[in-house]
Amino acid sequence: MRILISAPVLLLLLLIASAITTIDHEGNISCGDIRLELVAATAQIDGTQLTWTSAEPLHAVLVKGGPDTREYAYPAGATGDTGLTAPLMANGRLPEISHVLFCLGQYPTPVVPTVTPSETPTQPPQQPPPPPTVEEPTPTGPRVIAPGPPSGQ
Repeated sequence: MRILISAPVLLLLLLIASAITTIDHEGNISCGDIRLELVAATAQIDGTQLTWTSAEPLHAVLVKGGPDTREYAYPAGATGDTGLTAPLMANGRLPEISHVLFCLGQYPTPVVPTVTPSETPTQPPQQPPPPPTVEEPTPTGPRVIAPGPPSGQ
């Protein structure tokens, strides 16, 4: 069986796929943990893979299997996806999917700290003080020996 996909549809699918981010989390997480709310969607689970659709764009899907959860983030929203899996287990195998959460809401934007320049100018680095001068007694009186540059310069 051959499936033909037109160029505009293929381009749309590629654009949607490029906007997906996956994040693996240890243990269980919920939509509230990523500041989104839980909603309903249509899902088909085939052992280790998930296909889903939704009437409204979702912003994250959480796929739990084995001890951990994989977050599929759709910051621009998506109405469906295929081939979603839970994170690999320690033995390198895909676990059976145990449960799925569908999340909706404004996807949180990571906070990037900014550095505000100081209004007070900083002092230039201080030069180390020069070594002390040494007086050496001589038959004609004290002789002052000033330190010179280190040897080899």
